[in-house]
Order: sequence, then C-alpha cells, then structure tokens
Amino acid sequence: LTGRTPLCDGRFPLLIKYLDADQPLSVQVHPPPDADADVAGPVKHEAWVVLHADPEGCVYRGLRPGVTADRLRSAIHDGHAPDLLERIPVRAGQALYLPAGVVHALGGGVLVAEVQTPSDVTYRLFDWNRADPHTGRPRDLHIDQALRCLRPAQNLVQAEARSHVASVWTSVTRLISCSHFVIERVRMIEGVEQDVPYAEPVIWMILAGEGEVSCKFGDDRMIVGFAPSDTVLLPAGLREARVRTSSVCTWLEITIPVPSPLAGFDRPDRAVLRAAAEPPPAFVPLAVRPEKREK
Repeated sequence: LTGRTPLCDGRFPLLIKYLDADQPLSVQVHPPPDADADVAGPVKHEAWVVLHADPEGCVYRGLRPGVTADRLRSAIHDGHAPDLLERIPVRAGQALYLPAGVVHALGGGVLVAEVQTPSDVTYRLFDWNRADPHTGRPRDLHIDQALRCLRPAQNLVQAEARSHVASVWTSVTRLISCSHFVIERVRMIEGVEQDVPYAEPVIWMILAGEGEVSCKFGDDRMIVGFAPSDTVLLPAGLREARVRTSSVCTWLEITIPVPSPLAGFDRPDRAVLRAAAEPPPAFVPLAVRPEKREK
C-alpha cells in the first residue's frame, strides 16, 4: 500500500476529510514538535483547500500582532477570543497551511478539503460560547494545554507558494508543499488517457468530471470509476496504472514527499521508485464516495 513511504505510528501517514461548516468550528491547536512532554502528542500538520465559501466566509489562523497568552486567556473567559485571532476572508480555490502549534478555526459557510497528518491530539481553546446539544452544557476547553502549545505562524509563505505547469491536455497547480504532504490541483480535458506515473501512494479528491483508473490485476485489468465527491486512493503497488477521462476533470492530488537523489527538493521520484517497487498484485485502486446525509 505505502511502498517506501513510512507509516505514522503504524498508521497510513495521511488523513483526508471534507469539512462542511454551517457554523464556526471550535478554535483549537495541536501540539508542535517541541511541546513539553505532558502536552505532547503525534504532530498534526494540516491544510485546507477552500471548495466553497459564502460571501462572508472566513477562516481564523494565528494570533493578531501583539497578542500575549495572558491577554488571550482573559479574552477566552470573557467570550471574545475571536477578536484576537487573524480573520482571513476566503473564496473557492484558496489553500491555507496550518502547521502544528498554530491556533485555527474554520468559519461558518465554508466547505474545505482537509489534509492532515494522523493525530488525535487536539486542544480546544474556545467554542463560541455554545452549549453541547447532547448535554446542554458547554463543551470542555483545554485552555492551559492549548496556551502551552501555541507557536507563531511561520513558513506559511513558503508552504503556500504556488507554481503552475500546463500542457495541451493537462494543467497542474501546486497549492501546498511541506515536508509531510504536497497538494496539487490537476485539470485534465475530456478524452485523455495516460499513465499514472507514481510509485508511492497517491490520493485524488475528485472535484469535477468523471473518468476511470485502471491497473493490471493478474492477467486482467481492474477498472475503478470516479465522479465528483469521490476520493480515490492509488496504492504504491499498482501495476501499469492508467487514468482515462470521459469529461473535463478536476481533482486535488495529494502525495507524500519522498527524498529523491535526482531532484533538488523532496518530491516523489516517479521513474526510480516505480522501477524499484515490487508491486503486490492484491493492491487495487480504492474509491470512496461520501454518504449523502440530511442537513
């Protein structure tokens, strides 16, 4: 499944979600690599790609200049913590990097694709003065732990630096690049068929269009179709994988950087890793379609 990509505490190294926030989500922070032992946990770096935003849609990331931990603590108790956070208006197509230690919250009326490293450690700073609908009481906050985990928002410009390449059939825009994952937006015109050149696991979050992925499976070929809202996992061990589009397609492509001796930066080395990979024949593409639920 993962090839040369290392696992994260025995788990697949990424967690992929859609977050559809009708109301603002809680203000939270995840422990950074240098956190004290009693608040530490597996590092959780995240990124959001905005798929839809209402006219007033926003996200919160980082503290406003000059805000201290004591001032933030007072604002939390007074119910005004969001006033001290950096509010960022967003629109569809924006991508934001959320490294561990940076306080953040998703505003209401925003739909994002979320990519993160798999950690369950979250410290909630503020929950918008809401009551838990199940208990009628406010949800627990972890103010002391969260304040000890807060770190300045650094290296955001580098991680969010965009690049773009295009051909007659395909365009690729890099949205987020960090040491844990790379997120690119791929657009492919109708009727294209080409190799899938990766030898490490690849995840596609299908935004528009329909098509199929095929690979060799014994003496036959396994074919998996995809459509909007599907998430497709392409294992590292695919043999002779190809993608074919039946309409104009757009997807988010998430890869895990692998150090390459042939490149000046960490990027999946397609030819070398594919030649070296021993493809387990039982691995086939996996497409997941979210269940439709009443809001």
